[in-house]
Amino acid sequence: MKQIWLFIKENSKWYILIAFLLLIVNGAQLLMPLFIGNIIDYISIDSSSTITNYSPIWFNSLYFTIAAFAIVIFRIVYINIMRKFAIHFEHTKRIQLFEKYLSLPDSFFFDNEIGDLMARANNDTIAVRQFLVMGLLSLYDIVILGVGALTIMLFKAPTLTLWILLPLAILIFLSQFVSKRIHKLFKAIQETFADITTRVRETLVGMNVIRTFCRETYYMNRFVDVCSSYLRINLNLGKLMGLFHPAIAMVISLTVLVVTIVGGYQAMHGLISLGTLVEFTQYIQLLAWPMMAVGFVVNMYQRASISLTRIQEILTTPSADAAQRILLKPALSMDTISIHNLSYSYPLQGKEYAIHNLSLQWHKGESVGITGPTGSGKTTILSLLLRIWDPPENTVFVDSYDITHLDLKMLRRQFAYVPQVSFLFSNTVWENLRFGKPDASKDEIMEAARIARVLEDVKKLDHGFDTIIGERGVTLSGGQKQRLALARALVTQRPFLVLDDSLSAVDPETEEIIINNLKNHLQKTNQTCIIISHRITTLHWLDKIAVIEKGRLTEFDSPSRLIESKKGYFYRLYHYQYLEGLEGLHNGN
Repeated sequence: MKQIWLFIKENSKWYILIAFLLLIVNGAQLLMPLFIGNIIDYISIDSSSTITNYSPIWFNSLYFTIAAFAIVIFRIVYINIMRKFAIHFEHTKRIQLFEKYLSLPDSFFFDNEIGDLMARANNDTIAVRQFLVMGLLSLYDIVILGVGALTIMLFKAPTLTLWILLPLAILIFLSQFVSKRIHKLFKAIQETFADITTRVRETLVGMNVIRTFCRETYYMNRFVDVCSSYLRINLNLGKLMGLFHPAIAMVISLTVLVVTIVGGYQAMHGLISLGTLVEFTQYIQLLAWPMMAVGFVVNMYQRASISLTRIQEILTTPSADAAQRILLKPALSMDTISIHNLSYSYPLQGKEYAIHNLSLQWHKGESVGITGPTGSGKTTILSLLLRIWDPPENTVFVDSYDITHLDLKMLRRQFAYVPQVSFLFSNTVWENLRFGKPDASKDEIMEAARIARVLEDVKKLDHGFDTIIGERGVTLSGGQKQRLALARALVTQRPFLVLDDSLSAVDPETEEIIINNLKNHLQKTNQTCIIISHRITTLHWLDKIAVIEKGRLTEFDSPSRLIESKKGYFYRLYHYQYLEGLEGLHNGN
């Protein structure tokens, strides 16, 4: 809860004003029973038939009315101020979380469920905001109203007040007993809610696959299970709070009974006045809210404490570049990329290497292909080059600079990357294509769409480039999504164009046109191009081919020389895809 107190300290002037207004309101509440007691004492001393001076009655009634109006007016003012700052705190934390998510390394998102991260930015921030309003108000009332009422009661009738302290001690014991159990239950509630969010998101994203495999019942049962857990935990919390609140009400009723019996006896024997007995009855009612608020505050505090801890867990997670000992921002010419004796294993793989003792180099303007069996480490090379995963120091260099020493954003701005899975945003085609270059001109976007052979497809859409393509490009075919993702990368005009199996869903005829367009484009721009593919039609025109098998570089030469060698993986790939394809066509004819 340290963050809350720091926030209050930063806005101390306003919170001092809030405290002052609360003091006025609570002071007025504490004075109101005294005004009633004065009126009753005045009336009980003199019968109504002998009262000649009504001024004390009128004055106390006026004071009571002024106090009531003051409570209403100042309460409206301080609640609005507190809500304003609580919403501001919630807004700030939510922005901080989102900003942190953008700066975290990709490995973080492999280790954490998306639903849980969403719950922290939504439910947890709301829980903290609720405590900043009602929680703090209730805490203040417990201190001021509770302490104030007891002080006045001790001053007016010490003996009677001591009789009241026994039920209050029972209340303190109940609060301590319940608070520990509430803390555990709220933590379980937050975690289970995050699990629900994850299940819903996973189901909605994979709906087509679920329906295709007829797994609706299985996923329904999974969701029912987690919802049942959520229901069970909430019911347990409800039972606990259901026992706690009636217990508090019972304590209050016992306190009123004690005041009535003991106070009535003292009033009959002249130890206290009738007005004081009435005041005590009203003070007990006034104490009812602070006594009830103990459970309310314990409830909200535990929830806010857990939520703030979950938020801080994210905010204190090191960013992607936090571990960098050296941070350079040189003017890069991007003449060469070199990989020297690179060995890499993923964090969860232990000593099993995804890349082993790899050395590669390519120069500005070259077009290089990377191929190899599935799972051989091709995409891992690109992930390390882009620092999606950080490579070991002194293994990957750009212009003789170790990329682990370069500013991360500066490094990534050198690459136009098209990943294996084409991700498009729920926005217009225009906005998707200018995503990497917001100030791109219309001509630049149109030219990129032409090279990627997607211009005519876009023109056929209902609203052309202004068509909203839906979440993840759901309204488009796989080939259209890949071509739009390629066009988006081309718009950026960055020094390196990196394609990770980015034409796998494109038909051969369209692929050939795109390859020809791409060759002409690369000759004009002198961009360096890296392409991962299993298709000879995508690889045959490149300057060099690197073959990766089991994380090792086994071949690296021009496509023609690798084919002429009549051995190795690339020749076999060529043989299977090209020669056997021709033989099949010949036999078919």
